[in-house]
Amino acid sequence: MLTPKDRLFLVFKGKSVGRPLCICPGGMMNMIIEEVMDLTGCKWPEAHMNPEIIANLAVGVYENGGFENVGVPFCMTVEAEAMRANVFLGTKITEPRVTDYIIDSVDKWRNLKNININGGRAKVVLDAIKILEEYIRKISGNCVKSGVSILSTA
Repeated sequence: MLTPKDRLFLVFKGKSVGRPLCICPGGMMNMIIEEVMDLTGCKWPEAHMNPEIIANLAVGVYENGGFENVGVPFCMTVEAEAMRANVFLGTKITEPRVTDYIIDSVDKWRNLKNININGGRAKVVLDAIKILEEYIRKISGNCVKSGVSILSTA
């Protein structure tokens, strides 16, 4: 029996795999629906702050949603928050969003601080990726998205 990862690589080689594949290469928040949260018991906004909940929710999407991959985080604000933007974590049905931008113009990009990956949600996401390592070996994993575009409104 082919694994999801095997099917994906065969499709990349132009081979037939018997059915269409479905992956979500970015915007993982689009994969998370209330039904999966209810099935797994892993819900937003708590999931954004706990690596085990993030990992379990990502696996829940894979197991219940028909996707060939897992992916984290479930928002585009982790990097912005790691660069010191203020973020509201949302609710069960709304994703996190920046509430206070750290620069008021893209021309001020030199004022940005280095990303701190050793704390906050950046560390939470990295820890979730470690937990997901077993699943990423079996299937396809995508775990990094950039949130730099949400650092400023100008």
